Amino acid sequence: MGVKFGIQHGANVGSLGLKTKEYLKSINYAEKAGYDSIFIWDHLNATETKEVPSCNVLLPIAAKETKNVKIGSCVSDPYRRHPAQIALDALTLQYLSNERFILGLGAGEAMNLSDFGIMRNKPATRLKESFHVINELWKTTQSKNTTVNFSGEFYKLNNARLQYSIKNVPEIWLAANGPRLIEFTGKFADGWIPTGLNANLYRKNLKILGKAGRLDEIEKACEVFVIISKDKPELAKKFARAGGLSLSLNPYILEEYNIKIPCDIAHDRYYKETMRELENKRKDQEILVFAKDNVPQEVVDSMIISGSPEECIEQIDEYIEAGVEHFLIEVFGLGRYFQTLELFTKEVYSYFKQTV
Repeated sequence: MGVKFGIQHGANVGSLGLKTKEYLKSINYAEKAGYDSIFIWDHLNATETKEVPSCNVLLPIAAKETKNVKIGSCVSDPYRRHPAQIALDALTLQYLSNERFILGLGAGEAMNLSDFGIMRNKPATRLKESFHVINELWKTTQSKNTTVNFSGEFYKLNNARLQYSIKNVPEIWLAANGPRLIEFTGKFADGWIPTGLNANLYRKNLKILGKAGRLDEIEKACEVFVIISKDKPELAKKFARAGGLSLSLNPYILEEYNIKIPCDIAHDRYYKETMRELENKRKDQEILVFAKDNVPQEVVDSMIISGSPEECIEQIDEYIEAGVEHFLIEVFGLGRYFQTLELFTKEVYSYFKQTV
């Protein structure tokens, strides 16, 4: 199977100020350009972002306006919606898209929850439970006599069923970055979509994913950030280093360098802290100062794909060698979004498409 490429609409389109109609324009562009997938982030808000539309409103429109490209959420969480509702929405999207929907699930982030009075607790346990609830409820769509009883720490079902008959249920891809959830993904999920990993950590985590012996059954994806410029590649790399400083504070990356991260600026702050707390830390720059003083430059440079089209191709090749089969690309650039997306498509995506 050749390498696949999808377009992720996430922090990039949010920070660049794209409006809802431009999300849809990008989705249609990906379909026409022959990309394998499009994904939409499922957020209520985010730092340094101008507009965050509803993933669950855009996905049905994407399903209607496209015919070939896979569509998915990257990623939904089991806090803002009960897994039964997630399961039913996914079945409906599977029907509307003619079986092209991928349900991306993650453990949730405090920036989407705390400000709205939703407590984020035991995220790994909740994600695992919701995964099983969704799968069990999907079984009820095959027969009206099938019901589900489930008793977990967070969810209780009593003779529950969904009234939505469908032949093939969607795939579930998990956004697992820690060892426990990666191992769970390897046992049960259809796909794996980590984010914020360099090629070395991806290769290391792939071994954890394969412990259950199902590696060939799992779509091995990865969400990556790309800052590309044909005319000013050095400036693109400069911007990438600024973002790479923060991303490099992943404890699983730094443990091999024996670098201890202060608790108040740990990598998982994005998952535990509110929007206001995150924005305050960005203002005082303590995170970037710590990374600049303690993280090797080669690690920082490995976190974001950047530079000229030729340099981006080389860096993507490193991920492919590490085991990535399906890239979810968040395209950034020094110009406007669609100019940058077209540059990536013509110079990088087309290269790999021709190679395959």
